[in-house]
Amino acid sequence: MLIATFDVTGRTGVSLPRQAIDRNQIVIAHARSPENLPSADAAPVESDVYPGEGIVEVVAGVGR
Repeated sequence: MLIATFDVTGRTGVSLPRQAIDRNQIVIAHARSPENLPSADAAPVESDVYPGEGIVEVVAGVGR
């Protein structure tokens, strides 16, 4: 399954991508600073959710 995560470099968002990757899920990580991603196994997408930039690209194909 493809899972999109947001705020993956924040305190709350760090654990979800790790848990999904441990369960062999594909993770797309939405982050303003993808260089700070906690896992190299997540595919980074750099954008900012506040103005809504990049959200469509992140969620395209999620749940498949």
